[in-house]
Amino acid sequence: MAGNITFTMIKPDAVEANNIGPILAKINQSGFKILAMKYLRLSPEQAGQFYAVHKERPFMVN
Repeated sequence: MAGNITFTMIKPDAVEANNIGPILAKINQSGFKILAMKYLRLSPEQAGQFYAVHKERPFMVN
């Protein structure tokens, strides 16, 4: 497989606002190809583990 691969996550507030479809459409319209998709509901503990690698980043809100 050639080219770059990236990970995209749709955050809970966007899911709650029913924006999954428009977000996926925008991704496709921007020329990205979705190779796989998985819908997960993380527990607070799982979310904490997922975000742990970003805890020192300036964009994280504690």
